[in-house]
Amino acid sequence: MNTIQRKAGRPGVSQEKLLESANAIAAEGSNVTVEAVIARAGGGSRKRVGDILAQRRLVLFGTMTVPPVPVSVAKALNDHFEFIRGEVVGQFKAAHSAAEADGEMFRRELEDAIETCGSLEQQLHEVTMEREQFRGRNLQLQDESAQTRGALAAAQSQAKETLTENVQLSAERDALLQKVMNLELDQAHYRRKIERLSEDGAKARQAEARACGELAGAFSRMSMSDRPQLPLPAQPTAMPPDDEDDYLASHITQVLG
Repeated sequence: MNTIQRKAGRPGVSQEKLLESANAIAAEGSNVTVEAVIARAGGGSRKRVGDILAQRRLVLFGTMTVPPVPVSVAKALNDHFEFIRGEVVGQFKAAHSAAEADGEMFRRELEDAIETCGSLEQQLHEVTMEREQFRGRNLQLQDESAQTRGALAAAQSQAKETLTENVQLSAERDALLQKVMNLELDQAHYRRKIERLSEDGAKARQAEARACGELAGAFSRMSMSDRPQLPLPAQPTAMPPDDEDDYLASHITQVLG
């Protein structure tokens, strides 16, 4: 390692003392500046101390081929470094704040999507229950229609056997026919209503699929640390053809916990 050429200094503050002060400051983990060395050594001119510190840095890096860096240049380089560091720190803080804001926005989107899925699940459950009610009513109307047709057949048979009761039986037959027509009209009305409910159920499932898609999109945009821990649904089984609504409601309940 090259050694520093020692020069005669002002009485009382030797070059050795200035170097010892600089080394002591460095050992403490502080910045070795001209002002700090002068304060520690108890004297010395800024130019001389600056030259000595420049030579010291060259010795620490293992070369003396470059002339000492002027104090003004060294200070300008140090000031530029501090400016660049401040810019980098500011940009890092701004990026960190933006990332936190994006994470908060994604969390809100995820919460909204989960709330939407819960609302859609409730709507689907209500539509399914109403459809089951009308389906039961339709079966009841079919039974009543069959019973009425049986009564009509019995009345027609009785009319053939008893001519004297023909008028009364005809009137009864007409009334029964009217009742059958009314029941069939009611049956057709409920059938149409069931069809509309089926369409509403399909729309609700489509809305649920879109909401779940938005949820998956928001979830994928979040960083791993920001993602909430969501329970995974059980592996779906084959959907029975006659229990589609019950299967969908059960599957949504598994997904949303």
